[in-house]
Amino acid sequence: MDTEEVLGALAAIRARNAISIEANDPQGRPVVEQLDVEDGRFGRTEDELAVAEAMDHLDEAERRLIRLYFFANWSQTQIAEELGVSQMQVSRQLASVLRRLRDRVGPC
Repeated sequence: MDTEEVLGALAAIRARNAISIEANDPQGRPVVEQLDVEDGRFGRTEDELAVAEAMDHLDEAERRLIRLYFFANWSQTQIAEELGVSQMQVSRQLASVLRRLRDRVGPC
């Protein structure tokens, strides 16, 4: 196939998959009326970006603590054993780091 044929095929595929803004959704509402409805995922994405930016202000040990507790789902006891400290120290460190993150991110 030459370049023109490939481009034509791609355009045909896109046209076939395109949704007309005049079409209706399963509830009978025109798709065009739904375009200004806020997607709940936008708020979550904004929150995730704010937390990621705030995490940049933590040192490596604090980021590791957050990763182990929230992303690896380690218990405070497991983290304490890994770090060679008491569970109470881990609890206090977590509380301190989370307070700093909340202060940086702002009210939810």
